[in-house]
Amino acid sequence: MPSLRPCLLPVLLALTSATASAQTTIFHETFESGLGNWTTTSTATNSRWHLVAEGGVCNAAIDPFPSSVQAARFGNVTPGASCNFSGETPDTLKLATPIDIPAGATNVRLEFWSFEETECQPWWGEIGNCGWDHRSVLVSTNGGVSWAQEVASGGPESTWHQVAVDLSAYAGQSIVLGFNFTPVDSVQNSFAGWIVDEIRLEYGMPGPISYCESSLNSLACAPVLHWSGSASLTGNDDFVVGVHNIHNQRPARILWGFAPSNHPFNGSTMCIASPIVRTPLASAAGTALPAFDCSGAHDFAFTHAYFASKFLTAGDTIYVQYSGRDPFKAAPNNRNSSNAIRVTLAP
Repeated sequence: MPSLRPCLLPVLLALTSATASAQTTIFHETFESGLGNWTTTSTATNSRWHLVAEGGVCNAAIDPFPSSVQAARFGNVTPGASCNFSGETPDTLKLATPIDIPAGATNVRLEFWSFEETECQPWWGEIGNCGWDHRSVLVSTNGGVSWAQEVASGGPESTWHQVAVDLSAYAGQSIVLGFNFTPVDSVQNSFAGWIVDEIRLEYGMPGPISYCESSLNSLACAPVLHWSGSASLTGNDDFVVGVHNIHNQRPARILWGFAPSNHPFNGSTMCIASPIVRTPLASAAGTALPAFDCSGAHDFAFTHAYFASKFLTAGDTIYVQYSGRDPFKAAPNNRNSSNAIRVTLAP
């Protein structure tokens, strides 16, 4: 798979610097102070959750990290060892101290950055959580005695991407967060594993919530949606939705609509129901032709003026996705698409 670092670095720098002024942050983890807020459940001596730093021997495809220079990784902990995970012992990275979510808190949202390199490889036709190497985000309301699975991460492989989960149902409760990696078996584990960073638990202003899955393009890349800023009509005019990990030097655009979907569409997955609004086409840029790779990226600014021009008001919910044509696939099945987000507009 082509290197994505040239287009991903500016994306990460822009997104991690953005703030949502109306949000209340209950918990924020960057791992720059280590793993003191966390415990692990595995006693395995080879592969488990541990701290990793940028520039490590296994980080050629992982750097740069979303938040400064440290992150948490499930994988082989032996310095200088193969950049993989060994054995079949699962491990859960879990908070050492419960987080109290205030009663009456609205729009409670867990957001984190994820990098996943597992047996679920796109060149084998796999995407998301396959039959092995399961990645799950867990929540416990009894101190970790029992867990509810809130999301099976299983995101695009070999690229940093954002994940946002609605935890509003836990308002008024104390919760423990957990990130579980289950290899299932000890076969085909010569991959980096799972790395998480920049974990936030917030409430207040509505924020994007992830749903749907990307579809692979002809280069076995899964387009990844990213976002920054806040979708408000009167606050900071800074809400941007974009896509990376797409074909270079191709036309790109962001789509949105008023209802979700999840249906096949010309060789891809359409995550928005009709009618669909198409933003203007723009070049995905990236590596110059005649090279073909997945270095393309595209951002679209949902400005106050744009919202007004579409007669959108506070409380409206829109569903946003990337969809584009694949130059190496035959029509009509020549589309590829990203995951999607649900966004509710704030005043």
